[in-house]
Amino acid sequence: MSSRVSDARTAQQIGGFIVLPVIGVAIAGFFSGQASFTMEQMLLGDLVVAMLIGLALAAGSWAFDREAILTRLG
Repeated sequence: MSSRVSDARTAQQIGGFIVLPVIGVAIAGFFSGQASFTMEQMLLGDLVVAMLIGLALAAGSWAFDREAILTRLG
């Protein structure tokens, strides 16, 4: 997000807007007692998250345009 907006605070707010609902759903599930996972499910979830992080890093490096950011700030 930081490569597409002009202010670091805006990028942080957009990131929080995306992440907080996901965290809220996970916390609500644990506190309500509805979520109980086996070790295999946790490891599979970790693998999925690691793959998503890899995809996000690849997409971020593709979308990052250093020259446009430097000329916009200057």
